Amino acid sequence: MRIIGGQAAGTKLKSPIEGAGIRPTMDRVKESLFASLNLEGAKIADLFACSGALGLEAASRGAEEILTVELLPQNMKVIQENVDSVLALLDPKPTFHYLCDDVLQTPKRFSDYQPDIIFADPPYNPNQAQKGAEDLLLNEVFIEWGKYAHLCIEQSSKNPLSVECCKVWRIVKFQQFGSNFLYQLKLR
Repeated sequence: MRIIGGQAAGTKLKSPIEGAGIRPTMDRVKESLFASLNLEGAKIADLFACSGALGLEAASRGAEEILTVELLPQNMKVIQENVDSVLALLDPKPTFHYLCDDVLQTPKRFSDYQPDIIFADPPYNPNQAQKGAEDLLLNEVFIEWGKYAHLCIEQSSKNPLSVECCKVWRIVKFQQFGSNFLYQLKLR
């Protein structure tokens, strides 16, 4: 896993221990996604961050502020190590905020943080301890918090966004990469 563009291009990132549903975003998905976004000076929220790779890619490409949200403390340690290695290469240095909690706590804990772009890579098959795409996209507090943001979310082709989600969120761009779907959404 590595940063593919911007000031820190080529920087290798640490990854959490394999397993437990961890699946890094493929380079070709990142290339396509980041080619379609203007990140200069942007405020980013990286939800279900795992290694922090999407937020760090945004930082490398000029994002000004990044909120990284991850449920697992062991993954948050990896994220902080990755941030330290990438920040050393950036000028100017963006501001990073961290939340080690359930993603649905983000709007409550960071109510004044209004992201321009939200990256979300939720578990494809969530369980009772994890939230999935539908939990996030249909949550009224999250909808209010992210109402002005451009939302980028990755899903399995076996678990596409539901009709209910698409009634609330408009698909701006859709791409398929093998068995993965990449949605770019805006609130209706």
